[in-house]
Amino acid sequence: MNFSTISTTWALLEKNAKILILTESERVSLAEKIKKDNFPLVSEVKVIDIGINSEYEQEMYSLTEDDLLFVLLTVDGYMNKGYRNTFSPFSKPSGFKGKYIFIRLDIPETSLLSGLNTSFAKIDAIIQECNAFSRGTIILTTTQRQRRTSLNVPGSYRANDCLRTSSSQKFSDVCGTLWIPNMN
Repeated sequence: MNFSTISTTWALLEKNAKILILTESERVSLAEKIKKDNFPLVSEVKVIDIGINSEYEQEMYSLTEDDLLFVLLTVDGYMNKGYRNTFSPFSKPSGFKGKYIFIRLDIPETSLLSGLNTSFAKIDAIIQECNAFSRGTIILTTTQRQRRTSLNVPGSYRANDCLRTSSSQKFSDVCGTLWIPNMN
């Protein structure tokens, strides 16, 4: 497994395309691996540490509609350094014309590799399986170690429900709400 699927499967880039990877110092080594795996497939791959190079927007807006902007940030950079004012996980930066991939904040390298190398057929099968649940359904699971989790299918929770409590941690996103019992 490698990161070449970014060019070949997900962004469907041509040989003359460029990739611009915007990242932070904590993620540069991962960005360099992505660059190495994709460089043979496109004309140029550039990595910019946006914490050091403040001229990244000029590079970003010079990309064409055939090029890819790949954003690889940390939670700290997104939440505390203002990068969320420019980059969204759900939409391109204002006025940007190229292809856009925003990677989950602080995703581990192994998880990113696994996700990028998962077949569309498997993804579609999981989506179809999840579509069988109606809004508001609570899905309960128990692991082999007897840890219990529940997933609340979107539609029955509010935005302020994702507060941490003393008894558990709750994470919400567009796919649902996942309760993870406190391991203390």
